[in-house]
Amino acid sequence: MTTRYTLFFSFIFITLFASCVAHKELVNFRSGKEKEPYLGNTPKQEIVNQADMKLQFNDVLGIIIMSPDGVLATPYNLIPPQLSIQTLTATSPSTYLIGEDGMIHLPSLGSFKAAGLTVKELREEVLKKLNEFLENPSVNIRLINFKVAVFGEVEHPGSFQIENERITVLEALSRAGDLTAFSNRSHIMVIRERNGVREYGDMNLKDTKFFTSPYYYLQQNDVVYVEPSKGKIAQVQQPINTYLQPIQAVISILALILALRK
Repeated sequence: MTTRYTLFFSFIFITLFASCVAHKELVNFRSGKEKEPYLGNTPKQEIVNQADMKLQFNDVLGIIIMSPDGVLATPYNLIPPQLSIQTLTATSPSTYLIGEDGMIHLPSLGSFKAAGLTVKELREEVLKKLNEFLENPSVNIRLINFKVAVFGEVEHPGSFQIENERITVLEALSRAGDLTAFSNRSHIMVIRERNGVREYGDMNLKDTKFFTSPYYYLQQNDVVYVEPSKGKIAQVQQPINTYLQPIQAVISILALILALRK
């Protein structure tokens, strides 16, 4: 009888946990077989992979020019300069679209090459020109339409507007509600387009080298794709198993109970 009960409870245990995702598959930043995560023992790392974002055509810029005498700066703005750069949106009247030629045109100042420059570099170019006409001018420039997209095995896939000019893959995944239990943490792809070329970066979230990837800091219009695990693929290929497995488990348990009673 003892043997029968041992087999019975062993079967129940296997049935309940056979379809579960292993704990190690849900833990990030652990690439080896160690029991403890790497991060706790990892020495400080110098950040060397944060590249300044280069502007591209079709980027929308909010630009406000100011001077100690606000009236003197009026001809160089599309709207009164007392508005805050932080309140501008892509449809605000004081925004500038970088054309396919990479240029923007500022009132009373002329055209500037924007594509290929960082926001800081463009600000310096505009300020250099302004110094010819205004005393102690200042220039505020902000990338208005900075967005990234996240899809695949995340809780809330979608496109996300970024308020500043810096976002990491981890921050983007957080905005998408984090990974699901069926995410393949070893293969997270970043799709990036720049200078007319599309490139693909593969990242392993289970490895601490993830932080040094050139794709860790996202760029304008980057797309993050989270690949599904093999367990999710099996469910999709054989969806009937989703319904059959619990039915089979119940039938098997009932059969064992009847066998034990006999």
